[in-house]
Amino acid sequence: MIERRGDSWRARYHGPDGRERNRSFRRKADAERWLAQQRSLIAQDEWIDPARARITFGQYALARRRQLLSSLRGSAWLMGLGCPARVLQGAPQGT
Repeated sequence: MIERRGDSWRARYHGPDGRERNRSFRRKADAERWLAQQRSLIAQDEWIDPARARITFGQYALARRRQLLSSLRGSAWLMGLGCPARVLQGAPQGT
């Protein structure tokens, strides 16, 4: 849904998690383009929750390592993954 809000246009949609998301734009065409992109990502099952996309690489690496440790406990291969977590923490993804 796109609606006029003062001098801007607000695009709104409900994510796969049921929560409403919105973003404001100066031009209606930009709001329409963004909304179409979000709907396309949802339809293709490629949508990512914006709040969850803001984790650092270190946070991701630690969580992934914990998952691997719990699912492959005792594996000799896994014991070699002694990642220096203190080095990774705080480094944003993509840097």
